[in-house]
Amino acid sequence: MKIYLPTTALLFLLSICFTACEDDNCSEQLEKVSVVVKNLDGSAAQLDEVHWIDLASNDTTMLTPTISGIYILADDNSPISGSASFLFEAYQNSDLVASENYVLKKGDCHIEKTSGKSTITLD
Repeated sequence: MKIYLPTTALLFLLSICFTACEDDNCSEQLEKVSVVVKNLDGSAAQLDEVHWIDLASNDTTMLTPTISGIYILADDNSPISGSASFLFEAYQNSDLVASENYVLKKGDCHIEKTSGKSTITLD
């Protein structure tokens, strides 16, 4: 006895397979969103204060100034659902020297930056 599947049932089974297979493309590596802050000569900018502000809640995270000029803004463990807007602010001698808006979103596998600079060069 032969069993025939209707076309819709076959398409449904294939769509489940392809949906389930998408996660196989995700790596287990923790992804990060970062920014590099540098001077005009290319050297790492030495900042006194760095603020990471969630624009929806106005929650401010103080980032520790680094010698390298690299700042991790968020990673896969960051509490972001959907899309979120942030503001990066950098200070030298109490003066605001950089201000950049970022939009981050939780992708299918990892956090993603949809807008915002990867490198900020100070004047």
